[in-house]
Amino acid sequence: MSTENATILSNSDRWPLMIDPQLQGVKWIKQKYDEVLVVIRLGQRGAMETLESSLTKGMTVLLENIGENLDPVLDPLLGRNLIKKGRAIKMGDKEVEYNPNFRLILHTKLANPHYKPEMQAQTTLI
Repeated sequence: MSTENATILSNSDRWPLMIDPQLQGVKWIKQKYDEVLVVIRLGQRGAMETLESSLTKGMTVLLENIGENLDPVLDPLLGRNLIKKGRAIKMGDKEVEYNPNFRLILHTKLANPHYKPEMQAQTTLI
């Protein structure tokens, strides 16, 4: 992982979306955020519950191996659409408490993905 990409990932205001077919960035993230990192793959059992818990606890979440389309339930999280005076995010039919220390890192192994403009606007492509 280059120094420039690491700096962007660490300091971006928007959630980073890392295009990383060789998994070099994933290794770096796992070393950097070791103690507070939760790794989730969408589709695995309990993924949404783990994401909601991490959101409340202020953990750093690495959402691994995403495709070109994300579940619409995650749209409010990607856009940081906070409700109740910035204390909660609506995910599906639940309101989940939002901890300001929460960080989301999106990762794809796709070498040449095509994301919708809305998703590109809500994330920082690395």
